[in-house]
Amino acid sequence: MSQLPPPPEGISPGDFAPIGTPVGPGTPLPPKPRVNGWAVTSLVSGLMMCIPYATGVVAVITGIVGLKKSNDPRYSSGRGMAIGGIVLGSLSLVVWLFFGTVLFAIFSATGEPRQLAHEFVRMTSAGAVDAAMEHASPMMDRSRVDRLAIQMQEWGAFQDVTSYSSSINVSGGITTCDLKGTATFANEEHPFAMTLVKEGDAWKVSVLEFE
Repeated sequence: MSQLPPPPEGISPGDFAPIGTPVGPGTPLPPKPRVNGWAVTSLVSGLMMCIPYATGVVAVITGIVGLKKSNDPRYSSGRGMAIGGIVLGSLSLVVWLFFGTVLFAIFSATGEPRQLAHEFVRMTSAGAVDAAMEHASPMMDRSRVDRLAIQMQEWGAFQDVTSYSSSINVSGGITTCDLKGTATFANEEHPFAMTLVKEGDAWKVSVLEFE
């Protein structure tokens, strides 16, 4: 049984016109469908959740456009990739919105304690122990604040307090706030840990330790 010879090198089945397409001298072959770049971009952006909000928005927008392009015969479908990108992009937005809301709530709740930490260290470093004691809980005795004042005065003039970690805890009806950060003075910087306890509507410093 005779066999047809293989096609010449460099020619693939996709280079031939579909069955039923009129072909004759001078008849051009139909163009190959273009890649649906919108759908590809949507899927890739949806998989990249590392950039808050940005990749999610890009994935959803390009996915919608890619979905419309999938009905255009000039493009390869890409419908599945577009839908996947939209789903992943939407999921990314929901996840980052949740984390953003939680972080904003924590930041807002610890705003007053962080401000008090700044003022307490400033007053203590300036030797204004009486003023600092007005913001201290019974757990922070005056002798401890006196020692802190002497210690901080050796570090130079107070400049700033930066809190990089904060948390609110409620246990046994007692609300506390734990802060960690860095206190900056003219001559030195020192990491610190501070615990504040809520007494009525006011926060009071109960623990302050420097490394």
